[in-house]
Amino acid sequence: MKKILFIISFFIVAVFVLSGCVVERNEEDGIKVAATIFPLVDIAQNIVGDKIEVVQILPSGASPHTFEITPEQVKKLQDVKVIFAIGHGLDDWVYDIKDAIGDIEIITVEKGIELKNISGEEEHEQIHEHEEHEHGDQDPHYWLSILNAKKIAENIKDELVKIDLENSEIYEENLQNYLVELGKLEEDVETKLVGVKTRDMVTFHNAWQYFVDEFDLDIVTTFEPFPGKEPTAKYLEELNKVVKEDNIKVIFSEPQMSNDVLKPFAKDLGLELFILDPLGGDEGRNSYIEMMEYNGDILFEALNK
Repeated sequence: MKKILFIISFFIVAVFVLSGCVVERNEEDGIKVAATIFPLVDIAQNIVGDKIEVVQILPSGASPHTFEITPEQVKKLQDVKVIFAIGHGLDDWVYDIKDAIGDIEIITVEKGIELKNISGEEEHEQIHEHEEHEHGDQDPHYWLSILNAKKIAENIKDELVKIDLENSEIYEENLQNYLVELGKLEEDVETKLVGVKTRDMVTFHNAWQYFVDEFDLDIVTTFEPFPGKEPTAKYLEELNKVVKEDNIKVIFSEPQMSNDVLKPFAKDLGLELFILDPLGGDEGRNSYIEMMEYNGDILFEALNK
């Protein structure tokens, strides 16, 4: 019933938007595109420069795993030509916008990227019997690899050229400049992490395998195997054993997730809590590069404990 009412609300707003009753459509306002999460917004912004407006859908500080589109948000997206999305279950709520407006193209940005399967899925299924994994079979957190960010930037550039061929040379030049910056970022993070004392990590949820594979780290387990769902007592018991057996000293949370259950667990085991940020967009992490530099710094500090 809630889903039906939600769709009806979207339909009502869409009717007003498309009829011009909410906001009058202005063809002279220029091209607009949107992206579901901040890292995609920032990558796209580095390609478009000042030629295209990029609209952010997921508010900074919110989690894509628990986010729900509101009917009001469809208003600011009425003139958007395309929406760049991650896909694979992370931001499927974006299709509610397409259902409401209809003429927006949704483009996932994983072309040319080798997606990983959800790690530890068999173990999680044993602990959470009959529980359905929201992501499906493939891990959607591929933007947390800097190598993948380069491919995402190329994919976004290719799509921008299709909708604005006139400025294609500018987008290509911006892409090449941004790829150089991402290359420097990759070298910087690699330098920080190459000699850390331990390469074993326990993370809040299973979001970081693209990152750890790129920098030769290892996630031994996660606190919350399914984003947005608290771990069972049985799972916590198994997690407790892993932490002790692997001599884990720190645990990593995320600013978009609640730590209400994690904090007492960390305190009981004497674990120091550190914050990794997969989404950025605030608190000094106002670009993809700043966000990844921050994560490199945090890991350097935590893994040298």
